[in-house]
Amino acid sequence: MGYDTTVIFNNDALEVLLDDPKFANNLYNAILKRSLVCDSVYVSGKSGNITFNTVATVVETHDGNLSTMIDIVNSNGDTIYSYHRK
Repeated sequence: MGYDTTVIFNNDALEVLLDDPKFANNLYNAILKRSLVCDSVYVSGKSGNITFNTVATVVETHDGNLSTMIDIVNSNGDTIYSYHRK
């Protein structure tokens, strides 16, 4: 079934999705990195003259056959529970 990824977007920096031509590539790389490390990966971006250090946070990646519950607070997330669905 593949893999699923939980990403938190900072609503204050949504214009980066439209303005930063490198953002999609940065997000792609962050998702790949998160599949190799155990911590959240932060994605930065630019809109005009403003640089946002955290446009998005890649919280976790899991097998698509898992049911996963994520606790999100202060733009960070933790996996609370995960189990394999049949």
